[in-house]
Amino acid sequence: YDRQRLRAIIVHQTVLILNAKCVKLFYNGQF
Repeated sequence: YDRQRLRAIIVHQTVLILNAKCVKLFYNGQF
């Protein structure tokens, strides 16, 4: 892997995890 490509993958994974947490918190707040 390129270092830059690896970094892009890590950033993408982090964003997905944060999005999932935000969605979970939002739904927990709704219901």
